[in-house]
Amino acid sequence: MLMNSVSIRLKVTPYARHNHIEVVHDLWQEPSLIIKVTAAPEQGKANKAVIELLSDYFHIAKSCFSISVGQKSRCKLLIIKASVDVLESCLQKIKNVASV
Repeated sequence: MLMNSVSIRLKVTPYARHNHIEVVHDLWQEPSLIIKVTAAPEQGKANKAVIELLSDYFHIAKSCFSISVGQKSRCKLLIIKASVDVLESCLQKIKNVASV
């Protein structure tokens, strides 16, 4: 199976009251995600919580996600590696949420 990737900008807020995903658009109309997690930003706990939340949201394996930029920052660049069909499904889900 041919694997492709897509990158998505994230802004993560740790210590939130509940886990939550919100879709926004930047100045260039590129989708970004605001992720709120209850986990603390220590020893990678918040990053792990972000990946678990996105894995559940998109219904794909945690191993498909990696944070390429911003390991210790609230602003991150997420890479999703998966088949074209799975990536299209992820992007469509983001688009649908953004248009609501």
